[in-house]
Amino acid sequence: APALGVHFVVSGAVTLVCEDFLGKERIVRIVQDGGIIGLETLTESRTRHVALALDKVRTRWIMAIRLRDSLQRAPELQWMVLHQMQVALDEAESWISALVSGTVPARVRLAAAAAAPATG
Repeated sequence: APALGVHFVVSGAVTLVCEDFLGKERIVRIVQDGGIIGLETLTESRTRHVALALDKVRTRWIMAIRLRDSLQRAPELQWMVLHQMQVALDEAESWISALVSGTVPARVRLAAAAAAPATG
């Protein structure tokens, strides 16, 4: 199904999962209170991940086309979305660095990500 919008996580935590080339599910990111799921829908018509709730989750959904229109009119909203994108990028770079170095077991990285304070 085509991706039509973005979820703003109001409360709870969600893992974003994708399948690797062998068909195994891999956690890509954990999104918590204040995070955004589906930013890729602003530029693409599909998502690359499946979102799985870790606990009770409340989100607010907005159509991608409406969010794009709002972003054009509201610089403060642009800043918030850019900040969320930077948070996701920082997290991805940190995970890649830890994976490459092999110094931190995966279960420790996962526990640390799940316990990290909410951003937003």
